Parts: sequence; structure tokens; C-alpha cells
Amino acid sequence: MRENVCITIILLLILKVVTCCPNPSVALSTQYPWPTFHHDNQNTGYTDGPAPNTNNLLWEYYVYGSPIWSSPAVADGLVFTGFGDGKFYALNAISGKLIWSYSPPHVNEFSSPSVADGIVFVGSTGGVFYALNEFTGELIWKFTIGSPFREAPKIAYGKVFTRAENGIIYALDEFTGGSIWSFNTGASIVSFSSPCIAGGVIYVGSWDHNLYALDVNTGNKIWSFTAGGRVGPPTVVNNVVYFSSNDGYVYALDAATGSEIWRALTGQVSETALAVADGRVYVNERCIVYALDANTGAEIWNFRLSYEPCASGPAVADGKLFVGSGDGYLYALDEASGSLVWKYFTGEDYPIDSSPAVADGVVYIGAFRAIYAFGSITTIITTTRTETTITTGILPKYFVGGELYPANNFAVLVPYIALIGLAAAAVAVKKWKHQTP
Repeated sequence: MRENVCITIILLLILKVVTCCPNPSVALSTQYPWPTFHHDNQNTGYTDGPAPNTNNLLWEYYVYGSPIWSSPAVADGLVFTGFGDGKFYALNAISGKLIWSYSPPHVNEFSSPSVADGIVFVGSTGGVFYALNEFTGELIWKFTIGSPFREAPKIAYGKVFTRAENGIIYALDEFTGGSIWSFNTGASIVSFSSPCIAGGVIYVGSWDHNLYALDVNTGNKIWSFTAGGRVGPPTVVNNVVYFSSNDGYVYALDAATGSEIWRALTGQVSETALAVADGRVYVNERCIVYALDANTGAEIWNFRLSYEPCASGPAVADGKLFVGSGDGYLYALDEASGSLVWKYFTGEDYPIDSSPAVADGVVYIGAFRAIYAFGSITTIITTTRTETTITTGILPKYFVGGELYPANNFAVLVPYIALIGLAAAAVAVKKWKHQTP
């Protein structure tokens, strides 16, 4: 009896802290997060974390009649994505349970989000860019220009970098939304793309056929390179900028000077995001995946996904490449050989334009009416048990498939209670007291 009273008092005190502090600084952790479009500010599309070997469906979150073009971001045990119903969602990464949603006025679609410093950054077709509290969905600030924001933002150096459909890229203060500088890339753009950042330089492709390199602090142009068609989202690895263009080529440039290193002809008209890993460049060109040598551009293998075009960019993890197709399938290919590992039909013969995210052994991707998670609880448990912030946290049985983890301080419980509720946390604390693995 005394034990129950003590637990109740502690949880009530923590609940009071949660109520007073809507933005807790400690959260359930994701050991291998995917916090932005194509994983990182360099747009590598690669994580060194685990990935599923089978097409086991962990969960799906379905919204009727709401296609998804947004690519998910995963951080702090949450998955963030926009649907075509005008709502932006935060879901439990393990169960797919809705945590919160945000419904701004006059919005049909959202860009792919980015997560940093407890804030989710996302653009909208309503011409407003939003910064939301990661754990509650509350609005922190917004930036309005009237032109749709479709591209995924990047966050670095205390700034948010985002481009609107009017072709202007904006650098905003991360915490206030104040405008710092802007640069006109020379053409309007309708693309679910993203710039990339490396070494104090932001690289952005444009529909005026140019790739621009800008100083992140001033927005001043350092150099530009003209391709034969619209330029897709760039990727920077080892001081080389890679990008595809709808002129049928994939390009590699010197990141410092913009001079061309090589170009490889795929013959396909596309400008989707690339992935670069293990000395190879991967690109989905109109639903044919090509693997190119990163140093020479020579083709290593190719794999046809479908005959319908799609804009899903590849993600690479654990020796596998994941990508959506034009006929509603998610594919997993062997990274080295291009052979099929597994595939999954999402139930809709409709192009998957969302790019996958791979976090803690789970692949997340948006399809026509749902976001899907593929993986297993066993992989998640194995992954999270090695993470310091997880093993000092407390997870209920239903949250990690029958495993409990010890809590060394109650600060970890603050966002946890905010996510799952007081009653479930009380049960978990009581069980934790008697079951410490």
C-alpha cells in the first residue's frame, strides 16, 4: 500500500512538471534517427544502423483519401509526416499510435519535415512555414510569404534553410523565424526536394538548370554550375557534389569550385534525390535504380522497379537499398549487387513519391493513403538496449514487445508520461520496481 502511494505521489509531481513545461528537454531516444529528408544535412540517404531483412509489416497508419508526398522524419521515438488531408502528424515510432496532429488553415500538403533542438520544421502549400513543438505540436513560430513551401528544410548554424515555390531560398532564425537572408535561384519550382549543407556552404538545385553554392551566413553566391536540364536535390560526400538532372545525366562536381569531375548518362528524364554510400551513387531514375561508381560514374548495376514514374529517392542501410516504385511497391535491394531482397505491395497501384526513412531497424515510408513501418520488435529491442538514454529510461511492456528497462532518474519520465499518459506510466513504474533486466 505504501509503495502504491509513493508511486502515485511521484507520478503526480512529474505530471505537474509536464503540465507546466510543454517542451521537455529529455525524450525517448532513437539511437539511429533519421531527422531530415535523406537522413542528414548532406542528403546522403545513408545510415549505419540496422535495417529489416524481411517485409514484416510492423504497423500502418491510414487516412482515407489522403495521399502522402511528404517523406517521414524519425527522432526521439516519434515519426513525423504530413498527409494530403491538410494535417501534420506525429506518431509513436514503435506502435504507430497518434501522438498529436496539427491542422493549419488553407493547407492541402506539407513538405518533408526536419527535426532539431526539440522543434519540427515543415513547410506547407498554404505559403506558410511552421516551427512546431516536437512533443506537443504547439506552434512556436511561422513565416509567411504566400508562395507554397514544398521542399524539405535543413537546419544548421542556428538557421533554417527553406525554399518556396517562387524559387527563393530563405535563411531564417531557428528559434524566432526571423529572416536573415534570401537568394533567388532564378526560376519557380514545384518539387519535393531539399538543399544540402556541408562545410559552411549550402548547395541548392534549381529549375533554371543551375546548381548554386551559397555562403550559409550571408547567402552570397560562391559558384554555380549549369546542367542541361532541371537540377535535382544535391548530395555532398567527401567534398564532391552529386546530383541528377532531367537532361538524363548524373553529375559529380568539386564541392569547392563547382568544376565537373564526371557525368554519367542514364538516359532517363528525372531529378530525384540520390543516396551515396560505400563508394557508390544510387539514383532512382523514372523507376530504374542505378548504382554508379562514386569516383568514375561507371555503372555497376541497374534494377527496374516498374514502368510507371515515381519520385521516391533511395535510402541505404545495413547492406540494403530501400525505394518506392511507381506501382505501389516498396523494394529492398542488395546494395552491392542490386538483386531483390524483398518487396511489399501497399495495396494501391499508385506511385510512391515519398522517400524512405530507416531508423533503429525499421523502414518508414508514405504511400497513397498511409504511412507504413517495416521491421520487428526484436530488432528495435536489440538496437535500443545499447543506447545510453534508452537504458536509463523506462519503457512499458507494450511499447517494446515485453521488455522493461531501468530508470536511473525521473527526468526521463517527464516526456514519457506526456506521450503515453499517467495511468500507463504508473503501471510501468510499478513493474519496473520489481523487474530490472
